[in-house]
Amino acid sequence: MLLKPRLRPLLVPETLPFRKAISALDQRPDYGLLLIVRRDGRLLGVLSNGDVYRAAFSGSSLDVPVGEVCNKTPLTLLAGELRRPAAVRERFKRLLELRGVLCLPVLDAQGRPVDILRWTDIERKGAGAVARPRVVVVGGAGYLGTVLTQQLLARNYRVRVLDNFTHENYALYDLPHQNDIEIIKQDMRDIRTVVAALDDVRAVVLLAAVVGDPAGRNNPKATIEINYLAAKMTAEAAKYACVPRFVYASTCSVYGVGKKLLDERAPLAPVSHYAKTKIAAERAILSIADRSFAPTILRMSTLFGLSPRMRFDLVANVFALNAVRKKRIDVHGGSQWRPLLSVQDAAGAFVRVIEAPIARTAGQVFNVGSEEQNLRIQQLAEITKGVYPRTRIVVNRSAEDVRDYRISFSKIRRSLGFLPCHGVADAIREMGEFVAKHPAEKLDSGKYVNQSLDY
Repeated sequence: MLLKPRLRPLLVPETLPFRKAISALDQRPDYGLLLIVRRDGRLLGVLSNGDVYRAAFSGSSLDVPVGEVCNKTPLTLLAGELRRPAAVRERFKRLLELRGVLCLPVLDAQGRPVDILRWTDIERKGAGAVARPRVVVVGGAGYLGTVLTQQLLARNYRVRVLDNFTHENYALYDLPHQNDIEIIKQDMRDIRTVVAALDDVRAVVLLAAVVGDPAGRNNPKATIEINYLAAKMTAEAAKYACVPRFVYASTCSVYGVGKKLLDERAPLAPVSHYAKTKIAAERAILSIADRSFAPTILRMSTLFGLSPRMRFDLVANVFALNAVRKKRIDVHGGSQWRPLLSVQDAAGAFVRVIEAPIARTAGQVFNVGSEEQNLRIQQLAEITKGVYPRTRIVVNRSAEDVRDYRISFSKIRRSLGFLPCHGVADAIREMGEFVAKHPAEKLDSGKYVNQSLDY
């Protein structure tokens, strides 16, 4: 069978170990799936990131054959159907709008893959009546924003970034697919800028904020303006621009303190100005939801890991930095709990919401993370020491952070099949390697630290 060059790397045998299939999937973000084939070449199923999450949640071993965990009922096309391009276009359009499908395997009469069709293929051939979806990411040049923009581009979205580049974080300009990025370097507090940015978009992701308790204390006025007033204004503008999906980045710190495992129904007990403004924005955004405007609130865990726009003022990132540079980690308190989440997985959660059936996400609040990554700060320090054994841990019990909460993530796992794939130890190792490669860089100040506004 003669295969098209782009198809061959996407084909993997059903006997390939699951862990190797995950690695192969990571190498092909431009398609977002692998085609799992039987010994006779017929399609058994497909493996996407969503299938990886579901398999991990069900407890599947990484050493089982990928044929045991793949999706065995994928949507496909028959090669003969391509003779009717108008019908294929309409079907693809419906799948894109209803289920976020961006790729369809094409099979011959015997069920063997012969091609893979992307929505972008249809559009480039002039067959597409609808352009690829455009997403606005407000704060798309930040720590999470650059990773999310990267993932959206890899999934063939067009991305419009609105960001004021406070920290001169221009890593966004180094991402691939620059023809699919539109960058607006402006302040989201300007209503005219926001309205212009909402032209011809399918979804808005609002990440921009004064992030974290120290920044909130240092900039109380800006925190209210950006985290609440501008967020509320942006949501209202999106509603009146007829943008159906609006995804707002909130924080698990809205829970403040809690003895039990806290789900989305738990009382909110903010202990910082930052968290209070986030709660106010959540309520304002949800209050304007209706049948045509479907906001979703994502309460994020504390992020960690590498990003094109790197930060070293997050707890796991700081520990990695200090373990390599100082061979010492200072722990303030240590017994307090924090939910942790890889920045890569965090971006994946936003993609998951954008692509989910809108009925599952409209007006919903989701905690984002996993119970396994609810860790005490002391535990996180010990994990770091496990990666870098020569590290000395110094504990100051008198300086314990009053924030102390463990979070339940069963709702997003149950509703959207979301489960993080990236662990803390691996990320600490990766960040340590980054630190070692930049010995002269001041990683604890300047562009690597959100001392003021985080966009």
